Amino acid sequence: GPSFDLTDEIMASFTVGKEFHPPQSGRKPSTMTSMDFHAKNSLMVTVCDDELDYGGLRPAEARKAQSVAIRVYNLAEGKHERTCFNSKHGVSCARFTHHPRSIVYASSKEWNNESWHREVDNNTIWHHSLTDNAMVRMFKKGHTDSVLDIEVSKVDDLFFSCSKDKTVKLWDLRLQEAQRTLRINSLGLDNCREPRMVLDPDPYDGTKVDRMVWVGGEGGHIVCFDTRTLKAFENSVIMPHQHYRAGLPCDESPIKCLKVGNDGNLLAFSLQSYRGAVIYVYDTDPLHYKKDLTRPKYTFYAGEGGGEFDFSPDDKYLLSAGPRGSVFVWNLENGKKVAELPSARRNISCLKWLPTHQLFATGGQTDDDEGVAGASLWVPTFLPNLQEDLRNGH
Repeated sequence: GPSFDLTDEIMASFTVGKEFHPPQSGRKPSTMTSMDFHAKNSLMVTVCDDELDYGGLRPAEARKAQSVAIRVYNLAEGKHERTCFNSKHGVSCARFTHHPRSIVYASSKEWNNESWHREVDNNTIWHHSLTDNAMVRMFKKGHTDSVLDIEVSKVDDLFFSCSKDKTVKLWDLRLQEAQRTLRINSLGLDNCREPRMVLDPDPYDGTKVDRMVWVGGEGGHIVCFDTRTLKAFENSVIMPHQHYRAGLPCDESPIKCLKVGNDGNLLAFSLQSYRGAVIYVYDTDPLHYKKDLTRPKYTFYAGEGGGEFDFSPDDKYLLSAGPRGSVFVWNLENGKKVAELPSARRNISCLKWLPTHQLFATGGQTDDDEGVAGASLWVPTFLPNLQEDLRNGH
């Protein structure tokens, strides 16, 4: 396997080793809305809103013409494998299941009067086969508003979804209906308009049971729930706005990105303030949650980067989207910014580290008039042959 003894020098050496530029499908710039890696295979899936040229069409026809592209990339071969278009339901929050050729995602379009849509609710979650571009299952009686997050378990066939309807639902890939529903209009989240969610595996359990799900609302008010009972843990409430109301007036700002570290000891989220994106990093205790969770360990200012970020596999570094498509590297042992890595993209809308490799990916628009949404793979300069490393499983 790879050596993850990352240092400041190695992190500062990361550069774009591979660019994926999908063809421009219309006159308008496209936007990458989600990105995910398969847990075991060197596969990446991205979702882009590829707006087609539908000038002159009636509103209903134009709405149907707008397509969403699901693209699958083979990182071992360094190539694009296939594209699946979805102009009917739209796609958001696409995530791999255990199977490398299937994903779950939520609808991103709303329909009112179309006859074919009478059997399908808006904001439906789908199980989709990438092999034959077909639906495996439609999950019924789901959310009543937009789905903002989907998290798939790494140990079984369960997954969670979080929606603007102020609920978190637990699903089984093998069953059509939700197994459990958590209503989050409690514990101070009753006024939450755009809740976010992240699944936290228990690092102290040898079976790696998904033990916790963190749910957050405006201003960074976050509560941790037991995944088995969907009841809140005692002393597991984060309320950073109590300490930062005067310095950073972002109490009503929705959470842009919410993630946990790979060992479960760190949690971070980003908010928008008058200084741009602000990332708060908390030191948590997965066993007891009795530390001071009102004061962050670090506060990073990412400026106009938008708020996307991710942890390195060893949790020693945090990477965040910076201005003009750059990537900021933050050292989580001393809180200092190690480097600002430049790229040829206009912005970054997705950022994710492949946990099994010394590789991370970003998604964003090209820095030209077309603004095509593509993906960039970043590698350290000391790793000269990325394809061979991935192919051999290192």
